Amino acid sequence: PGTDDGSQPVISPDGSRIAFFHLTGGGWTVEVIPVEGGTATTIGGGIGVLRKLHWPAGGRILVIQSDANIVRWLDPERGPVSSVSIRNCEGQMPIPEGDGLLCGGGGFKWGYRISIGDTAYEQRLWSAEDSNRVFGSSFRVVEGRYVTYASIGGDLLAAPVDLETGRVGRAVRMASGLGLANFTGDASYV
Repeated sequence: PGTDDGSQPVISPDGSRIAFFHLTGGGWTVEVIPVEGGTATTIGGGIGVLRKLHWPAGGRILVIQSDANIVRWLDPERGPVSSVSIRNCEGQMPIPEGDGLLCGGGGFKWGYRISIGDTAYEQRLWSAEDSNRVFGSSFRVVEGRYVTYASIGGDLLAAPVDLETGRVGRAVRMASGLGLANFTGDASYV
């Protein structure tokens, strides 16, 4: 109850609350409700296209909107914290324990990290072996020192990563035959 017409639900890191988008007449809100039920609290809103909602371990809620080129942080207790413009970020995934995103896919198909503060800073991911860009989609950080991603050919790859320098070590194939979305190249894996 209290989540009618809600979309993209995400569970808080402690498992006690759910955040979700609610479409309104020409706009949207982000609402939070306890898992056991109760009244939803609106903590932010806007107009335009919504892309993604994340609730990473840092406690703030991350809203990706427009053409994946606006990022907003919301405090689940107090509401809006900050908003910053970024370059189009396909397949965005928050970096655990940080104020950043891993992006990749779309028309360019290369991976990059965006640090989000008062302004956004972008850093491409580079192969430590040959200094070429790392191409793929659906990039995720694992244990703060590895990156997993889908190759353009549909392989699930894993490699060591240094997020400070953007250097990615030698990748190993973990699985083959992933289905990839047409334009973005996004893949679904857990």
